[in-house]
Amino acid sequence: MKRKIRRIKISNIPRDVAPIYLSLADYRQVLVDFANTDTTREAESVLSGLKCYFKFDGPDPKGIKGTRAKLRKLFDEIARSGDLSQSETIDDYTIDYHNIRPPIDVQDDGILAETPLLHKNEPLTFWDVLNYCVVKFASDERSLKLFYKCEGEKCGKYFFAKRVKKRGKGGIRFCSSKCRLDFHNRKRIETGAHAAYKRRRRAEGAPESYYG
Repeated sequence: MKRKIRRIKISNIPRDVAPIYLSLADYRQVLVDFANTDTTREAESVLSGLKCYFKFDGPDPKGIKGTRAKLRKLFDEIARSGDLSQSETIDDYTIDYHNIRPPIDVQDDGILAETPLLHKNEPLTFWDVLNYCVVKFASDERSLKLFYKCEGEKCGKYFFAKRVKKRGKGGIRFCSSKCRLDFHNRKRIETGAHAAYKRRRRAEGAPESYYG
């Protein structure tokens, strides 16, 4: 089943115009879109949007698969608990982030804050930008709590829920009603519950079209 990719909307920004800022929602959405891609071409399409905000080299098509696998590993760790307490992968991102971490300075609005990465003069790599996006996403507690992985057998994509709820049985497990129904219908067939239901309805005289 081909995953539907949602890309952040990016306007046509001239290269000589100062780039606009990405919001937290953009950071986390582009990461999820990248992790949910199935092919290198899809991944390149998602990542090309970042070049309207950051100047960086790459990504190298040969390195996309490994980078995506590493991000999925981190996402799996977060999806299990809703935080980073069980993560063994986040250190790889934070260590590299310290090498590119923007300085803290007074910003245009008069607030002391970290200078956006897009203002750095040094050349950036695709990995630098990905690290930056991961750290921004992982620094927001609510984003972590809203993060889930669909349990649909033919889906498995990552998504953000609209509200915080427990994980696993009785909680948020699926990205859509279709995935939820497909999952439970398959379970009913595998356990024989569906066949038993059909036999019971047939014995009660219900027409075939009624009980499927």
